[in-house]
Amino acid sequence: PMRNIKLNSVLDVLINNAGIFQCPYMKTEDGFEMQFGVNHLGHFLLTNLLLGLLKNSAPSRIVVVSSKLYKYGEINFEDLNSEISYNKSFCYSRSKLANILFARELARRLEGTGVTVNSLHPGIVRTNLGRYVNIPLLAKPFTKSTFLVMSLLFNGVYTLDCASCIFIFMHA
Repeated sequence: PMRNIKLNSVLDVLINNAGIFQCPYMKTEDGFEMQFGVNHLGHFLLTNLLLGLLKNSAPSRIVVVSSKLYKYGEINFEDLNSEISYNKSFCYSRSKLANILFARELARRLEGTGVTVNSLHPGIVRTNLGRYVNIPLLAKPFTKSTFLVMSLLFNGVYTLDCASCIFIFMHA
């Protein structure tokens, strides 16, 4: 929890990588559409809670893991929770567009502070992110072999390049 961070702690890197993908319509405890809440609002809140520590730890960096699917998203402020019309693919894309817009604006606001902000598409990484995606039974062996080859070649390379580390480093 946030209360466990010591006043003299140092935070070198924050990687915002939590995510949910194409889930059935659900809402967070706070009443937001689940993908927007988890993929964007959670990162937004955590980053803002840690921003003072990141500034005091400069040089430091923030990495926002987005997706190339952002280009299919748009932000409809009239139906932000997708209560009128829910399309799980669109909602994922919208959350990733919000990630990129957040990263760009945050980078602009943090110019000259020693805190850099990067946003990236992680590539193909084998995770449990697609647990809600229905893949026909006959196609599953092909998806596994593709993930295996791509994971061996590129697993996490983009994130490592942006962060220059693997974990969120905190030390006192």
